[in-house]
Parts: sequence; structure tokens; C-alpha cells
Amino acid sequence: ADAQALIYPCICNSDGWLDEEESGFWRADVATAQVRSLHSAKERVVAGPRFVRPPPTFLVASTSDDVCPPELDTAPFVEAAERAGANVHYLLGDFGGHGFGLRRFWAEPCVAWMRSLGFGAAGAGERGVSELKEAEAV
Repeated sequence: ADAQALIYPCICNSDGWLDEEESGFWRADVATAQVRSLHSAKERVVAGPRFVRPPPTFLVASTSDDVCPPELDTAPFVEAAERAGANVHYLLGDFGGHGFGLRRFWAEPCVAWMRSLGFGAAGAGERGVSELKEAEAV
């Protein structure tokens, strides 16, 4: 089985991410074949007639994210995925700005969601959760 977790995703209809000045990918060459291939298939991941149902998807977006505002990026994807019949788990709240990182508030529900899909043996994720607790304590 496949699944994906998209944390503060940037799934937008604009082509700004192909412009090195706009994209925020300051260390990436947006003229590469890989980036161009993403652009040519973009219509399959943005809401519209050619949207392709994604695998089960866990998403987290913050209402304070001014880089990838959920109403422009995440919400249209979630709506299209749900219309296409995808299993979607969406956490939306004021979690801070873009790049809030690995946090318990989303990581633990994500692990539980993945387990509900049959990923991981019983107790297999406990090591990761304890490592998360240690990281947050620092």
C-alpha cells in the first residue's frame, strides 16, 4: 500500500515556483529536467479536470503560513482529493509560519493514521515517538 504525508505543502495553480526569484528554492536550479517534468504533470495534482486521485494522504497546514497559504494551496488539493474518493486526513490550525517542522501535534496523529492503514508492526513506531519527545525536550 502507498500513502503520503504532506506537511505545509505548496500545491498551487500559479507558475511562480518555476521562477527562481519567487520559488524560495534558493539552492535549486528550477530549469532542471526534474523540475520541468513536475510542471508538465502539475495538472494532475492541482484541482481541475485532469486531477488524479492521490494515495491516502495526511496533510498539515497552518493558517499562519504566508508562504503557502492553506486556502490557496492545501484546501483546493484536499477538496479535489476528497471529490476523487481519496482517503484524506487534514489538520488545519494556527501552528505558526511556514516550516514549523516536526512536532508532536501532527506527528503522533500521522503515526496513528498510518497504523490505521496497516503500516508498521505493533510498537514499531514507538522508537520514533520517543525520539520526537527527546528532540522537543532540547
